Formats: sequence, structure tokens, C-alpha cells
Amino acid sequence: MVDLCVNHQIEKVWLLTGTPIANRPMDYFNLLKLIKAPIADNWIFFAQRYCAGKKFFKTLQNGQRKQIWLTDGASNLDELSNKTKNVILRRKKEDVLDMPDKTIIPVLQELSKKGWEQYDDLWGEYIDKKRKEADESGKVFTGERLQRDLVELILLRKFIAMEAIPHTIELAESAIEQDQKVVIFTNFTDELLELQEHFGKECVVHYGPLSQKEKQASVDNFMTNPKIKVFIGNIKSAGVGINLTASNIVIFNSFDWVTGNNEQAEDRCYRIGQNNNVTVYYQLFKDTISIRMWIMLQNKKEIISTILGDVCSKEISKEEQEIIDYINEIKEGSDEKS
Repeated sequence: MVDLCVNHQIEKVWLLTGTPIANRPMDYFNLLKLIKAPIADNWIFFAQRYCAGKKFFKTLQNGQRKQIWLTDGASNLDELSNKTKNVILRRKKEDVLDMPDKTIIPVLQELSKKGWEQYDDLWGEYIDKKRKEADESGKVFTGERLQRDLVELILLRKFIAMEAIPHTIELAESAIEQDQKVVIFTNFTDELLELQEHFGKECVVHYGPLSQKEKQASVDNFMTNPKIKVFIGNIKSAGVGINLTASNIVIFNSFDWVTGNNEQAEDRCYRIGQNNNVTVYYQLFKDTISIRMWIMLQNKKEIISTILGDVCSKEISKEEQEIIDYINEIKEGSDEKS
């Protein structure tokens, strides 16, 4: 696209997207470059100024030194917002359409005693593995490194996803009893298949191994067949490009650490054609990686909202306030320890 729009000197370029920034300020750079915004003339300046960019050198096995940039941070966001407000036309769904409400409800769960034992065992194995890798490489295993690894720690995320299944089933069955259809999103195939086994002929699935024809059949069946009550989809597979407005109940049995992926998945039900208020549930477990992920996602949402000039004025639900209070307790405890 850069070659087409910039190098071929296309006079005018308009971009249309529902997710200009999926995760971090650096996501914004290529879009700005395509429309020839002056702020994107210098990548290094953009990285340092707005992404808290840091440069370091890594010695490769062949002895050569390679320059590496870390650009996953955020800085000077108000300035970035001011400098780009004249090159974007921001219209939110609720501003231009007569849409019903969408309510996000984080549901706070607790692991059982057995669950905690298994979680701690997995955590212990992870710590031992990281310390061993650090010893072998001669690097120090630090808390900072641990925090970064937590974000993508698949093993613990998958464990929490499996633990969430009974709670998701309970929520879904409660909605089905009220003659409602339900959409369930997952990250991992194991949780998707276990949920499919439980709901059986009442459900359809949408995930990677299926052909495009099979995926479309799942969507059509869910939308038109009154006997199909549950749609179970992988976030990456079913989170974009499909219409699931037959349901107004969305349950994330597990969720992605990219903000835009979750929001796109939510909006499979919250789109044109939806006449009812949409309720979205996120399963969280106290003192686990799911809480850390949730904190991270809320921070990213604040960053993105600041850049795009959005003002959040929605009321906070009782469940959201409970999560906020819980997170504040964690932060206060962390400050006291430091």
C-alpha cells in the first residue's frame, strides 16, 4: 500500500477503518504514512516521540551487531492527538446510527482449591524454566522480564480458559432458558471443542480448521435456525467480517490481549440490524493472569481513546466498579511492597 499510495504519488488517499489503532500508537504510523500526514515523515522521530521508542544493539551468533527498536510503548499522546485531529474524520456507531446500548460486564470468579494447586504448579514450572534459561544464557531473570512474559504466557491463559468453561455454560444456559441465543468467543481450540461437546446439536462452531464454506454455514445456521441456540467462535476466526445479530448476549470464555480483536468480536452482535441492547460478559479470575490482562487492556483502551480524542462518558456498571476496586487494591498493595 505504501508503494501504491506514496511511491506512485497518488494525489488523494482516503482510508476507511473501524479500528485505526488496534493495540498501540505504532499501529497508527502506517495509516498516517499512507495519507502523507507530515507527522509520519520520520519513523524514528515518531517512534521516540509517541511510542517511547528505545534503541539497543544485539550481538548475533556471527558476531555482527544488529540495531533493534522497541516501539510498543506510548508517550506524548495528547500531542499526537492534536497533530492528527485534522487528518481524521471520527464517527462512532452510536453517533450516527440509532443503536441500542452495549454493556460490558466483567464477571469476577475465584479458582477452587484444586484449581489453585494446579495453577501454582504451572506457575512454578514456568519460573523454574525461565530461571534455567537465564542461567544457561548468563542473563539475570528479573521481575520486569517476568511481567513482559506474563502478557503472552499461553500455558496459564489456557488453564484459566478451561476453568472458565463451567461459568460460561451457566451464563449461556440461563440466557437460553429465556429463549435467547448466545455467542461465545474463545482463544484456544481445546476450550472451543469442550464447549461444543456440552451444547451438542444446539450449537455451531467457527474456527481455523473449517473451510470458508463450513464457516459461512455456521453463521447462516445460527442466524436462521431457531433450534441453534449457541454460536462458539475463535476470536481470530469469527471476530471479524460476520453478522451475528440473532444474539444480543456475548460471552468471552477467554479473551485476546489485543484490544481491537476483542472489540471487533463484541461487535459481531452490536451492528446494523441489532434491535436489542447487547450485553458482553468477560470471565476473570482473582489473582490470576486474567486480571493482569484486563488491567493491560483497560490501559490500552485509555491510550487509544486519548489519541483518537474520544471522551468516555458512559456510566460504570456495578460489576465494572467491583473490578476497578479490586484492581486498585492490587495496585496499592504493589506500591506498598515497592
